[in-house]
Amino acid sequence: MSDPANDDRPAGSEKTNGRAGNSDEWWIEFRELLEEETDWPTTYTFKFIGPEDDLDELKGIFDEHPTGEEGGLKVRSSSKGNYVSVTARLKMNSSDEVLAVYDRAYEIDDVIAL
Repeated sequence: MSDPANDDRPAGSEKTNGRAGNSDEWWIEFRELLEEETDWPTTYTFKFIGPEDDLDELKGIFDEHPTGEEGGLKVRSSSKGNYVSVTARLKMNSSDEVLAVYDRAYEIDDVIAL
């Protein structure tokens, strides 16, 4: 377990578990890219896929963010109904907010981000 006082992440960045990327370094680079290429606030599109049984948890990722104004929450089941995709367009104010949504998603087993 790393010591937060000796952490190499930029100030203000969230700890991630690295499930979508190969390492915490991937997340650091992603955050830097968001900072360099994005004018905040912005509308950001998230899409996650997971088991149908986890639909409520997947939708719960966005509980802290209003989804009505920016395009809402869209749910689509796979052809066999085993998996579900959840897409949300949310107003984000910073890269830290974006990373926090990914952190919440990766607390759910078997979730994939697109």
